[in-house]
Amino acid sequence: MLLCGKFELQLYVATCSPARDEASDYVAWGHSTLVGPFGEVLATTEHAEDLIIAEIDYSLIDLRRTNLPLSKQ
Repeated sequence: MLLCGKFELQLYVATCSPARDEASDYVAWGHSTLVGPFGEVLATTEHAEDLIIAEIDYSLIDLRRTNLPLSKQ
């Protein structure tokens, strides 16, 4: 089994949630979010229906992998 620390994967994560509808059988939390390689929230929504448009800079992954060479340890 391979266990990774929170900074070892160094990737972007996009989460998608339905908008909150209090009249529905299932009430979603909302808050679709884009998170960067070090856990920084790059974009997020609130409870209402919304759209996220964000630019992902993949060169940051290369820079962080150079500065934090976990695969060489």
